[in-house]
Amino acid sequence: MAPDRPLPCFPPILPAWFLHDPMTTASLLLVLPLLAAAPDSQAVGLPASPAGIADSLRREGLENLSVAVDSAGGVHATYENRRYIHGATALGHASLATGSGARMTPLRLGLPIANLPLESGTWPPTVTYPSDPGWTRPPAGPRLDPTRWKVDLILRPLFDYEVGRLYDPVLVRTALRPELSTQPWTGARARISWVFPFRNDFAVTDLAPDVNRSRPGPATLEQFAWLGRVGLGSASVGLFDLNRWGMSLGLARPFAGGAFLIDGRLDETGFWAWSDSGIAYSELSQTSGYLGVTYRPPVWDLAIRLRAAKYLYSDQGIEVELERSLGDFDLAFFAQHTDGINVTGARIGIPIPPLTRPTWPVRVLPPDRIALNYRDVSAPAGIQVSDVASREEFLEHHSEASLAANHRRFGVATGDIPPPQPTRAEPVSWVGMTGFVTIPWAGVQPDQNVELGYAKVPKPAAWDHRGEHSNEVYYMSLGFLPRTELGLRWTVMPGLKTFQGEVPDTKLTDSDRMVSGRVAIFEPGTLKPGLAVGMEDALGTRRFHSTYAVTGTEFPLKALQGRLALGYAFPVFEATRYRLDGAIGAIELNYSRFVTTALEYDSERWNAAVALHPGLGFHLRAALFDLRYLGLSAGWSRAL
Repeated sequence: MAPDRPLPCFPPILPAWFLHDPMTTASLLLVLPLLAAAPDSQAVGLPASPAGIADSLRREGLENLSVAVDSAGGVHATYENRRYIHGATALGHASLATGSGARMTPLRLGLPIANLPLESGTWPPTVTYPSDPGWTRPPAGPRLDPTRWKVDLILRPLFDYEVGRLYDPVLVRTALRPELSTQPWTGARARISWVFPFRNDFAVTDLAPDVNRSRPGPATLEQFAWLGRVGLGSASVGLFDLNRWGMSLGLARPFAGGAFLIDGRLDETGFWAWSDSGIAYSELSQTSGYLGVTYRPPVWDLAIRLRAAKYLYSDQGIEVELERSLGDFDLAFFAQHTDGINVTGARIGIPIPPLTRPTWPVRVLPPDRIALNYRDVSAPAGIQVSDVASREEFLEHHSEASLAANHRRFGVATGDIPPPQPTRAEPVSWVGMTGFVTIPWAGVQPDQNVELGYAKVPKPAAWDHRGEHSNEVYYMSLGFLPRTELGLRWTVMPGLKTFQGEVPDTKLTDSDRMVSGRVAIFEPGTLKPGLAVGMEDALGTRRFHSTYAVTGTEFPLKALQGRLALGYAFPVFEATRYRLDGAIGAIELNYSRFVTTALEYDSERWNAAVALHPGLGFHLRAALFDLRYLGLSAGWSRAL
């Protein structure tokens, strides 16, 4: 029986005999559902237009766009990322717009960084730079959404501090530095800034005579350029930080997909200051700079730097630095030897929201990250001119090692990998390392997991000045590398004044800074013994030192979960005091994911503890040292 209404899916150009043929009609009825479910033309491999791909890249928040599609459908696209905090995330969003198999050329300041050819099932992409023989030029022609003359107003807070002086235990300096920057042409950045001081506890010195004045900040013109096979060059001129003016030249050459970077810099500067009558300055008379190499292993997003340097204040020496990217945070440790002075310290880069940023022509934002530095020497030694062009910063996130370590970011952006789930935090002891009450556990913090906290050991149970002063511990326990835990700790003895016998009116409270570490040789599991070795107070005064080996396992006990640890602490290095010395052991029961209890023997006494885990990363703990003296602790943990 014929239908009582026409079939709307048939094109009107079909002849009437075609519709009335029963075999043809039956065939069409079978084929139509398949046609309706067929993917669009791009999905089945038909080449998309450059304009369509560029529109998709724009919708992903990328700029400086140019797209070329060859006769075989191969796509080559350029883009600049001012939106996402990491280059691998931007690459994932670009891949969504271009489809798999495209060749990407990310830009910075309109200048190419690298070639990143994406191939299905291959990660990381083979990275080539404009200085490499295999470099492929990006598409020519005008770029859509150019970044030229787009303006950023960055409201940068400044913070300086110094601790440890006898009469002024803590000195603080704070200021706000608004910075206006733009890209006037390809590879260039122009910047001006002004400093508004808020507080300054430091004395005015010849090196910083205008520190209490509202004054100009860095005002520079930077230029980056690829110099053929030679590498990436940079030049900076203008007013720099630390009251310097002049010029800086740099040259860097990446090798092996960015695994190695040879980098050098030469600065010629003079002094300047903002006086009552304007800017006072000296001639260019100070030469400084460095020559070094950076190695990035193929895992862990790690950088190892070695440099020979002539520093700003005429001292010369060598320095080594170990830097790890932990999620959106950067953590670096460095050591310098310059003119007979040893300087050690740390630097942490803290990301500042919003982590996904707008791409408006004019933006008013905080900086994308703030760097906090710690140096154990306050003398002006081992210091370079700052706020000059950095080749390593230009290339960051675009080496094969960095992309390999950040495959998760790429996959989350494309939707192929689900967002990471929080890892279980290991309990942290009163020592500031994972463990029980004071003894260590056979495991370590999960990689890229951190806990910050405070613990108090009462006077009768204190490690230092027992019976006279309590010990207050401020700590950070960090999964710095897989199977490796790092502990940073500051221990304060309230009421105990440093050098009070020699300087009766000192205001400095006695404190101790130390670095600890532990490596899990075999990781423990349920009824699976683990083995770890570690050292507390490895770097420091060794007032709280211990070296140990510990084994342990997790075990089920009906509805409960437990942990058991046994170990031995033995003297290896000479120390003022050995916090652990001999056999140690502990047992812990987890009654739910909210409550745990522990009992331990720390080679000297028995200790017990109970911990509450209310959620959101918070941990509250109470302990009875020697089963008599109450100590309290609180911490907050998260995966970076």
